[in-house]
Amino acid sequence: MFKAIFGKKEKICKNCIAYNGKLGICNVIILHEGQKINLPVSANDSCFFEQKVINPDTGEEETLNEIAQVRIWCEDEKGIQSENGTVKVEYPVDFVPKKVN
Repeated sequence: MFKAIFGKKEKICKNCIAYNGKLGICNVIILHEGQKINLPVSANDSCFFEQKVINPDTGEEETLNEIAQVRIWCEDEKGIQSENGTVKVEYPVDFVPKKVN
């Protein structure tokens, strides 16, 4: 995913299509305990999602790359986007794990 976002540019926020400079946030939403969170970022910050992390299961260093596009909107009974109605969610097939521990 990030190759498509950054290409050959330096992996910093100002080079990313997910950067919202007006609000100073990353538009990638983190879902945590049912809450939507946007990371506050500055233009020259390194991409948070390109950071190396230690996998607690294996102890190995890995690149954090668990980004998936999920669309959420609300439609009325006629299928038109509205403030009230039925919540619709569109997500990749592998977004929800098959096995939950």
